Amino acid sequence: MTGEMRFYLLAEMSGWNCTSYSYSYSDFLKNSNAYKILTDNIHEVKKHITHRAESILQAYDEITFSPKNVKDCFIIETAINYVALHSFEEFYINPLTINPYYDGRIKSIGELMIDLKGDEISINELISNENTSVEEKKEIVYNQLENYLDDADDLIYNSLEKIKSEAITSNRFASFKFFMEFFFILFLNSFLAFMFIYNFQQFTFFFTNFQYNKVMSYIAVIFPMMVFIYDIVFAIYHSYRANILEPYNYAKRFLKIHADRVFDDLYDEKERLFNYISTAIDNKITLENDITSFSKLSSSYVDFQAVLSSSQLKRKKRYRFLKGMDLSISTVAVLVGVVSLIIYLLGIIFQVAI
Repeated sequence: MTGEMRFYLLAEMSGWNCTSYSYSYSDFLKNSNAYKILTDNIHEVKKHITHRAESILQAYDEITFSPKNVKDCFIIETAINYVALHSFEEFYINPLTINPYYDGRIKSIGELMIDLKGDEISINELISNENTSVEEKKEIVYNQLENYLDDADDLIYNSLEKIKSEAITSNRFASFKFFMEFFFILFLNSFLAFMFIYNFQQFTFFFTNFQYNKVMSYIAVIFPMMVFIYDIVFAIYHSYRANILEPYNYAKRFLKIHADRVFDDLYDEKERLFNYISTAIDNKITLENDITSFSKLSSSYVDFQAVLSSSQLKRKKRYRFLKGMDLSISTVAVLVGVVSLIIYLLGIIFQVAI
């Protein structure tokens, strides 16, 4: 808080109308270094799926620049400064759930922040602290790792809940939709094959002799072309969909059967991390280059990131484009197929070229 704000805050408390100052101060807050730092850091925050990262994102979204009085200015500025400070990676990274391919500014678990009697210091600073006993250091670390474990456990719970909710709602509809689409594409290709195999001379004539005044002539050209295009779009869309959602589908299958195994594995990894830091405390070793060494976010078991980001994958431009193409082409192909079938059957029944 600047001296000027203190003056206006006291003036407002004394009954002065400082509304104009409040409005002008909001522009100062938008252009403040703290808010610029927060805005720059928020892009990295979005890459991490921890409770602290989520709370930072929520706090950032809740910041508004419409103060009604000087008191509001003070509250907004305090919030910006606090969130900006804690928007750096060392405050919100969880070594148990960090992306194993993380290549950011933080290189070691020792750089992560931990609470020592109300002061936020790094784990490496705690290890080298001469005023804190070894037992107390280990207790502080153990409590911090319990927080990391709780955060990781919540990640699994959220993944399970997401899987359950999607299994009840969208998955059944998606399975039915795929079944219907597969039925239609099978029908269209079977009908096309029948058209070429069955010796209906009045129709096969139009494959090589186009007649502008005959509907069958248009069917002989348009229907095979639509089936061919639909086959290609169907193959591309569903191949791409299966590719981007395979980690999610694997995670879904695994978590349904082996959820307990994942919880146990996280607990064991937390204990291994505690022993690792405890050894460093006993020997006063500075931790280096180990930030992803204990990550369980993507292991041989399951990719939790894929589960929680599955809905985001479906919002990608390429996915939405291919989905739209598949829907539009399938609709046109089915309509053309139905019309072609009706005309073709009428031609066979009356043995005429329509």
